[in-house]
Amino acid sequence: NVGIGNTTPDSVLTVVNPASSAALRIGLNNTSNNFMDADNNIFRNSAGSEAMRIASGLVGIGESSPQTPLHISSDSASGENIALQIDNNNTTAGNEISMLFRSRVGTTNTDFKITGIANAANDMDLVFQSDGATERMRIDSSGNVGIGTNSPSANLHVVYTGTGDGLVLESTETGASGAPDLVLYRNSSSPADSDDIGNILFRGKDDAGNDTSYAFILGEINDASNGSEDGNLFFRTQSGGSLDNRLSIVSDKVGIGESSPQTPLHISSDSASGENVALQIDNNNTTAGNEISMLF
Repeated sequence: NVGIGNTTPDSVLTVVNPASSAALRIGLNNTSNNFMDADNNIFRNSAGSEAMRIASGLVGIGESSPQTPLHISSDSASGENIALQIDNNNTTAGNEISMLFRSRVGTTNTDFKITGIANAANDMDLVFQSDGATERMRIDSSGNVGIGTNSPSANLHVVYTGTGDGLVLESTETGASGAPDLVLYRNSSSPADSDDIGNILFRGKDDAGNDTSYAFILGEINDASNGSEDGNLFFRTQSGGSLDNRLSIVSDKVGIGESSPQTPLHISSDSASGENVALQIDNNNTTAGNEISMLF
């Protein structure tokens, strides 16, 4: 056994330095500053700065005090500041690159995987999978997010089966006015009267397989003037293949069958035949002597 700085070597080569500097440095060549301090498990770059360290079984890259099995740190005030890059150098369209998160319950592996799928040049989807290869969410190359679908056609496209809740907005606020808000916000730099500001469509298919909007709620600006703003709300349904207003709230007036009500309640009917009843008031009580009234 050979000892350097040690009189009782217990291995083929034992190197000991009683000073604080490294006992052994292993470099690439005489002209490079790249080297490893073997006793401290520190790897240095060509400038002599620490690049990687192994401490108590933990690996630090750009981190001198790693806290996890792999701890990567980057220190940059500008740019993208990418700390980790994973490449698949295959050039075939459809190639994938993944990160797998695995834990074990009993003898069964429980997985979650994030995969990048290269559809074409500058065209990559990011796919989130769990429980094996079951896709849960996808962000496509255009920025559309799909939950339950691998081909989202809108900014957020949710597909599910069953009769349960498809979307839940939950507030844990205990105050009386702490209900959750669903906001349709049109952020226009030049708002004007009659601008549409929000739509809710109730869409299905007809018996020929065509997508059809059977009902529609439309929010509209009536008056965009600062200090005297008015809004409209229109309820539309399909009838005879035509999607028309059935109930219109125009500022503070309500129209039934009338899109431009002139009074607080304006009822219109458009029929060329029959009695053309525009308003019917019933009392469904069957007792003799029951009454029905209109109060003015």
